[in-house]
Order: sequence, then C-alpha cells, then structure tokens
Amino acid sequence: MKRCVILSAAPVWNTRGMRELIEEGDMIICADGGVKLAEKLGVRPSLILGDFDSLDEVPHGAPVMTYQVEKDDTDTMLAVKQGIAYGCGYFLLLGCTGGGFDHTYANIQALCYLTNHGCEGYLMDADNIATMITNTTVEVKRQPGFKLSLFAYSERCEGVTIRGVKYPLTDYTLLHSFPLGARNEILEEKAEITVKKGTLLIVLSREANTI
Repeated sequence: MKRCVILSAAPVWNTRGMRELIEEGDMIICADGGVKLAEKLGVRPSLILGDFDSLDEVPHGAPVMTYQVEKDDTDTMLAVKQGIAYGCGYFLLLGCTGGGFDHTYANIQALCYLTNHGCEGYLMDADNIATMITNTTVEVKRQPGFKLSLFAYSERCEGVTIRGVKYPLTDYTLLHSFPLGARNEILEEKAEITVKKGTLLIVLSREANTI
C-alpha cells in the first residue's frame, strides 16, 4: 500500500519519534507552513501546496501547487485529496494538532474523509494517536502510558465490542452525544475493537504524568 505523509502548519513543540515514522519511499506532502516541519525533521517534500498565507514567500525545492486563500478546502484537505489522487491508501498526518481548535477539528474531519474513501489514516503528535474506522474490526496495540478512548463520530455507532481492555463492551451502541468510551485501558498486548455500523474515532492519549 502506498503511503502518504502530510506535514501541516500547526505548532509542533515536541517532535519526539516523528522522524522515525517516515519511511523511505513515502510521498511527503507539505501543506503550506508544513515546510517548516519538514525542515525540522530533515525530510525532503515530494509536493508543497496551499495558499501560503502562513509563510512570507512561496517555498521552492519541490513541485509547488498554489491555491487562492478563499477556497472550500483547508490546506490539509487539499493534501489529503492529492494523496488519494496519487493512489495512496495509508496516510500519516503530522503537525495537524495544536494551535487553533478549529484547525485541529478540521483535521479530525480529514480522518473521516479518508475512511469514507477506503483509506487508512492516522493523526499523530508526540502524545496522541487518532484514527477512524467504519463498519469493521481492528486491533490496537497497547502503548505503555497511554489511555484508549472511543468516540462515536457518526450519530450512532452500533454493535461496538471492545476486548482486551479494563472496561469491555459487547454489542453496545455508542452515541455521538455521550463520551462513554473515554479513558479506557488496554490490559492485553492488543485491544480488539469492532463497530458493526457507524464511524468510530479511536484515540490513544499519553497520560500527563508519563514521559
């Protein structure tokens, strides 16, 4: 499966572990000010795109696609669409959290767009990993010091089953309006998560007192 790494312009105070996530052969798309993150990580972009409202000048050193400031898509969503157009099926979104909450939430919506288009997407920073699934079963590996949370992104998530955790569920219905699935713990090597109908947001978050 072709991989796409999208680097966006949210402030990144801690790049711990980020460079190791990027593999040789990955398509690296910088969304606007994401070029600064690329420089920080020491990676060369495959493509740079956006309206460049967060930069003093249009960057160079890779193919550039320039858009108007007034547009329907965010720069990150433009990058997602380009990655799909290039045939990528696995997406890693970095530099997409922090800063304005509106940008962070828009990037969470990008995860939904990816799962709706049959792609696997992960939104990551030093302390969080988020992904979405629809009508399927996945396994999530236990990460020491991390909590597991499940949120109904669609109005309802039916047939939710969670195994290998402190608070299991069996064939349960999670609602978008109530955070029942927050702050669980993975007890086994992996947690098995099933949703029969609906789109489920899965989040691993580092405990505040862990290093």
